[in-house]
Amino acid sequence: MATIQELVNQVAILDTSVQAHTAQAAVTKSSADTLVASFQTTKSTVDNNLNNVTNTADADKIISDDVIAEFLLHVKAANLATVNGQPLNTGLELLIASSPTSLTSTLYNNRASLRTPANPQPIQGDALVLQFLGLFMFYTTLDEPDDDETCFTALDVDSGAPYGQWLLRVPAYEWTEAHEKIEFTALEEWRDDITESTDLLIADYSIHHV
Repeated sequence: MATIQELVNQVAILDTSVQAHTAQAAVTKSSADTLVASFQTTKSTVDNNLNNVTNTADADKIISDDVIAEFLLHVKAANLATVNGQPLNTGLELLIASSPTSLTSTLYNNRASLRTPANPQPIQGDALVLQFLGLFMFYTTLDEPDDDETCFTALDVDSGAPYGQWLLRVPAYEWTEAHEKIEFTALEEWRDDITESTDLLIADYSIHHV
């Protein structure tokens, strides 16, 4: 059983602990009071200043001199693109002038160059005129045989593999005329053969039926 002195000592220890907690609580309350006061000040400032805000339109908002100076550094006339010599910042309507369209022409004796194009390589829809043969267009397909007349297979510059073909789309007058002559000659030969065969048949008939 604890003696009176031991009880007195325990009470003293408890009192010391209570006083320490009381002091800590006072410090915490003081900090809380400071935070509350600071919040009240901030709230008052916000409430008062918001009432003074004007809803300014974008066009009327002030731009600082520093912002304007930085903007002008990037909007010099020399840095602006032009169309037909007219800068894009004039506010005037842009006139895009037409120009004559030209087609690449290749001599007939250089037709083999269509198979080994240089960079930039032809792409789908490119066109050229080949002397005596006509207008060719480029296709990224390999459907036709290379006949050295109506089709030329192009090889890739880097790999050397076939990657497209030049196909005759509008024959030249010379090409058409040459083919018509060939057809006409063949027709004449056929007619001569028929005439000769007919004459032989008539002669043979006459020999056996006279």
